[in-house]
Amino acid sequence: MIAARSSDRLNFVRELLVKMDPPDLALPNFHGLNALHMAAGSGNTEAAKLIVEKNPLLPNIFDKSLSLPLHVAALFGKREMVLYLLSVTKEDVEPKLFEGESGVKLVHGLVASGLYDIALIIIKRQPQLACEEPTPLGALALKRASFKSGSRLNFYQRFIYSWVPMKLENIEIYGTGKVGIKNATNSSNSVKQKLHGLFWKIAEISVPQIRSIRDLKTTNYHALELVKCLCSEVVKLDHSKASVVLGVPVKTASCIGVHEIIEEILGSFPSAIYLTDEMNRTLFHLAIVNRRENIFNIIYQVEHKHVFLRAQDRLMNNCLHLAGSLDLESQQKLNLRNSAAGAALQVQRELQWFKAVEEFILKQDKEQRNSKGQTPAMVFTESHQDLVKEGEQWMKDTSNSCTIAAALIVTIVFAAAITVPGGNNGNTGYPMFMSKAAFVVFALSDALALFASTSSVLMFLSILTSRYGEADFLYALPKRLIIGLATLFLSIIFMMVAFGATLQLVIGNEGSWIIIPVVALSCVPVMLFVSLQFPLLWDMIKSTYGPGIFGKQSSRILF
Repeated sequence: MIAARSSDRLNFVRELLVKMDPPDLALPNFHGLNALHMAAGSGNTEAAKLIVEKNPLLPNIFDKSLSLPLHVAALFGKREMVLYLLSVTKEDVEPKLFEGESGVKLVHGLVASGLYDIALIIIKRQPQLACEEPTPLGALALKRASFKSGSRLNFYQRFIYSWVPMKLENIEIYGTGKVGIKNATNSSNSVKQKLHGLFWKIAEISVPQIRSIRDLKTTNYHALELVKCLCSEVVKLDHSKASVVLGVPVKTASCIGVHEIIEEILGSFPSAIYLTDEMNRTLFHLAIVNRRENIFNIIYQVEHKHVFLRAQDRLMNNCLHLAGSLDLESQQKLNLRNSAAGAALQVQRELQWFKAVEEFILKQDKEQRNSKGQTPAMVFTESHQDLVKEGEQWMKDTSNSCTIAAALIVTIVFAAAITVPGGNNGNTGYPMFMSKAAFVVFALSDALALFASTSSVLMFLSILTSRYGEADFLYALPKRLIIGLATLFLSIIFMMVAFGATLQLVIGNEGSWIIIPVVALSCVPVMLFVSLQFPLLWDMIKSTYGPGIFGKQSSRILF
């Protein structure tokens, strides 16, 4: 059995199989697994071929948990092994491979391991598996990372993602012993296509990350195609059965944030927009509770938006109540803290959620009271008290730290302005180097550094003396912090320029071999500031003045 797991011991496996009888290979171990189960789990296809050649009945032998070797290979994501076992597992042996519990287990194993293209082929061949409980669509709803919305790519990766071609294969299952695999990507024989393919092959060799992005794009494509296929089969059921089958996937995808699944379900079965959970919450309620903006943005693709957002749950909360509430459970707090950097920006994000939902709420619903007698505004104030205090403390700590740095720069550049390089002319009182271009650079940069650092100090002082109301965290406080950090950054740059100009005036052209490395080293503080504080500054600018997280994702009308 140990040899069957390792591909580098095939010779030993061959010699061992010669001395064994076919029935011996079917003998189970303590866990009920035979030799082929073990080879299937390890992905050793060559060993599996030798074992099946010795005993062709093994592919159809179940273990204690009623799993075939094919089920094991599917669960462990052994693609090559799955394709091989599909070709040798007999379909006419009871219980049949693609029917009942065996078929459901196979599809779920393929979905769990991300082999969506093979699962798609099986669903197309056995459509009834799309509606068997537990449904494959429910399992897919848990696989957020398999969809584009769950892929966290930077700008560079998104650019490659949009251009890199997918590596597709046409897989056809004709029956026992016949599995056809054909590369669909290179089906065109045109010179342009060949050059295009050659370019990306070279690019993959040069930049290995391109291969992983290509695989990700291919996975996203297969996952979405599987969702479309499953939805097309479910809608063939009568209305009540389809509603039951789609209930769990809608709830799961809304909570996790897989908007591709929600869009396909609504596109195929519009009535799913009325489906609710045990708390009588629709997909929009669940999206708001779990802060899934990509699910909530589907509201922009729906007409009569207020109808769905004014609906109440069992506690008489409408969507604005839920936008104002903050679940204190650990998972919800984790989701919140991953959405914004810093407690102040977390409060800002919560306010943005409240304002976004408020846009679609009727005026009378804004004052509606829930079962506790609270309006949405009251719910927001009560549930965000602790977060507002954290945001206030974070703002004060950040401002105190930056104020010290800005004050030091004010002191330095002010002193440099009084004691100019080279001193003053005893007769005229003018600076000695006044006629030199480097002195003009020094004077301008020193003055700009003084103005910028002074402005920075004033901005941070205004933050420290703010009243820290809830509404202040939406624009007022972030705007002041942005101006303060930006002017602090500029003051550091101008101070370093003034320092370089001073060296040029004092040392002159003869000491250029000293000036160049010193000026280069003077860039270190600027780079440190950029690496440490610029990400926070960029997050604030993007969160306050950027396009935001809410908006129409597609022109497709879903209801």
